[in-house]
Amino acid sequence: MKFYRTPRLFRRVYPGQTWSLPCNESVVYLTFDDGPTEKLTSWILDTLQEHDAQATFFCVGNNVINYPERYSEILRQGHSVGNHTMHHVNGWKTSFHDYLENVNQASQHISSSLFRPPYGKIKRSQQKKIGADFRTIMWSFLTYDFDPNVDMHDVFNRYIRSYQQGDILVLHDNVKAEKQLKIILPLLLKWGQEKGIQFKRIQ
Repeated sequence: MKFYRTPRLFRRVYPGQTWSLPCNESVVYLTFDDGPTEKLTSWILDTLQEHDAQATFFCVGNNVINYPERYSEILRQGHSVGNHTMHHVNGWKTSFHDYLENVNQASQHISSSLFRPPYGKIKRSQQKKIGADFRTIMWSFLTYDFDPNVDMHDVFNRYIRSYQQGDILVLHDNVKAEKQLKIILPLLLKWGQEKGIQFKRIQ
């Protein structure tokens, strides 16, 4: 079963995490996980710039090492960044010590107080410790752009158009999601311009 909009139960189970940012303005927060990547990050940045939109990039430390120019460009263009661990590890399958070490390693390359667990999977013990140093950003809407069998036009028309102010949307900056992302992101940004919706970064 796919949960495009995060069920309220999830938010109650993990109350220490940020699932949305309620506000009185028409604001949506676009977030991109897994990058930076050599080519797709550049395309994302160009597309955001064309629509005067800001976003938050949850970066994998190893990718920052591999593509430092792309990481620097994210910052130069005024977007914010967050820690997405050093090697994109699954908290449910990783020991307490190894998970924290992975986060700490990434912190050596990503200067941010924001954190997002890969796959959204993190143990309570890990979250308790990480929450002392980071603000854990989850999401209120998952686009499933990483799934080639999901129709992005259908996702946009059925779910995203009925957005809520302060929604946090997850998109992906990786090769697996490239084809789908290049469909959904232009749709989102054009729609936002037409509706007067602001796309802001998380700070």
